[in-house]
Amino acid sequence: MSLELVILDDDKIIIFLHKIMLEKSGLSANPICYQDAKEMIKFLMEDQNESSKFLILLDLSMPEMDGWEFLEAIKSSSLADRVFVVIVTSSFLFSDKAKAMKYTNVLDYFEKPINAKSCYRIKSIPEIAPYFQN
Repeated sequence: MSLELVILDDDKIIIFLHKIMLEKSGLSANPICYQDAKEMIKFLMEDQNESSKFLILLDLSMPEMDGWEFLEAIKSSSLADRVFVVIVTSSFLFSDKAKAMKYTNVLDYFEKPINAKSCYRIKSIPEIAPYFQN
């Protein structure tokens, strides 16, 4: 049973910071990083291994395809049961959090950047906690 961790954010500095935090916290030794949501969907669609599961740390504000469009694309695809999402965004609006939590794939919501406390909380989310138990 494995869970691939993915950082999907258009900001290279945030990707760098999140990658370090994920590695230090033991969430992922080598997270997959994407700056473009369309490319991320293409990658997911090309993965033919039905048992592959993904946890995506998703930014909401991105060019081309934003996080909301990404969530809609996942929701209406064959990927829905293979993708878990944790929103990691600069938006602190309650309305964004409420909207995000209506998506069944969204497990949690954090303001950027994630920290050690965020990583601990991610590890304890019931739907994905078994993937982090050694």
